[in-house]
Amino acid sequence: VSDGVYMVSLVAACGLLLQPTARRPSPLRRFLSPVLEAPAPLASLLDLADEYDAFLLDQFGVIHDGKTAYEGAVDAVCELQRRGKKIVIISNSSRRKSDTLARLRSMGFGPCEGDGASDVPPISVVTSGDLVWEGLSAAAAAPFADLGLRCTVFGNGEDDEEYVRTCGRVAVPVAEADFVLARGLFTILGTGPDLLRQPFSPYSADAEEEALRAALAARPGGLPLVVANPDTVRPDGKDSPMPGLLAARYEAMGATDIRPVGKPHPLIYEACRAQLAIAGIDAAGARGAPPG
Repeated sequence: VSDGVYMVSLVAACGLLLQPTARRPSPLRRFLSPVLEAPAPLASLLDLADEYDAFLLDQFGVIHDGKTAYEGAVDAVCELQRRGKKIVIISNSSRRKSDTLARLRSMGFGPCEGDGASDVPPISVVTSGDLVWEGLSAAAAAPFADLGLRCTVFGNGEDDEEYVRTCGRVAVPVAEADFVLARGLFTILGTGPDLLRQPFSPYSADAEEEALRAALAARPGGLPLVVANPDTVRPDGKDSPMPGLLAARYEAMGATDIRPVGKPHPLIYEACRAQLAIAGIDAAGARGAPPG
């Protein structure tokens, strides 16, 4: 397996992302990296524990279902930590990472970053939503540096106003927007009847099409679309609108400036490498994400 690439399912579903290394002593083995296929299923994730210094784990559909941890998942992750392995949760959640940390703690995972001193490496979290928030706040690097202050937001209907306000942006109708932000498909922030008292309107397919066509007409190639969750399907397989599908529809209309943040795109893996570097793990040579 020294030259192979693995995708390992934990309990139920999606992959743990691994890049194997040669079976010889090394001060720092390669960390988990995105993969395409597994040659054979594993009886236990712990079978690989001694081959790696760190594990990147997705959350939804891998270690929990959104509300409850899968059977054995807490014990497995805790055992990896006990063995000194660095755990990084890598998620396409469009929310800040504090939401994921709170969710993990409530399910019994931990210790996590911010929990204080510990004898084991704490769980770190990288979410696409946090990367977008940080990028918009700093406005210092691609793909965020050239965006304006005004945006129309396809949102989750819960924390969108706070999210936009605290990263220094203002929600406005599409006709006044500098860019479009896609976090969810439950409401459209900036299109409500009163931008102070009711700044959002309910999402619908017709409202989406109207907003996207207006964004497309605003400039050649359309307004930039920042996608804080590029997923096109839910991990549980349920039929639910996803921001990645909105991006695909916008592109099909002729839009050319679409900026996805999250798996399988590079920025989120760069953030994971940074977390591993903080833990003293050199992941500079790890491979990037697979296409698609």
